[in-house]
Amino acid sequence: MTWIAQGGMMTWPLLALSAVVLAILIDRGIVFSTLRLPSAAEETALLDALRKGDQEAARALTESSAPALQALIEALGSDEPAAVRECDAAIRVEEVVRSLDRHLGVLALATRVAPLMGLLGTILGIILTFSHLSSLHGAVDMSSLAEGIWQALIATAIGLFIAIPAVFAHHAFLRREEFVAFSLARLANRALARKNAEATP
Repeated sequence: MTWIAQGGMMTWPLLALSAVVLAILIDRGIVFSTLRLPSAAEETALLDALRKGDQEAARALTESSAPALQALIEALGSDEPAAVRECDAAIRVEEVVRSLDRHLGVLALATRVAPLMGLLGTILGIILTFSHLSSLHGAVDMSSLAEGIWQALIATAIGLFIAIPAVFAHHAFLRREEFVAFSLARLANRALARKNAEATP
């Protein structure tokens, strides 16, 4: 813990921020890794069940292949008018995407704030070092100056240590979220198109 104390006053807020970032990474990692989407074969079977109006088969396929999409499948297989089905399906897709997006804004903010907090800590540390040296009389001890500067740089190092993995994780989460949104929109559009074609005389 010595290096934390040496890093100055900003090391403690940075450590608190690192705990928040770690909690978000674990939470979102679990959510994204456990979210299942239907395979190509499962999607084909699901679309056939929806086209035939076999809601029980569609529900069973969803429960086994992608339980998170249950609400979307219910909306796609309803007997409501086409416009209502399309609206309900869009809402269900948005709900799934929103659930994936939770806390990603905080993660994005942390990637920007952590380096700035580290830089602030370094600047404050350097100011305190030079303030202390200016109060001394006689020759300045260069070893004391070097020690004060490297201690001040600890805050910047912590900030970058937090921000760099957070940036990569945030990018990976966003890419996965975009893929899920595209897959759900494609599934919904294909199901709606088939059902509307069946209903057209």
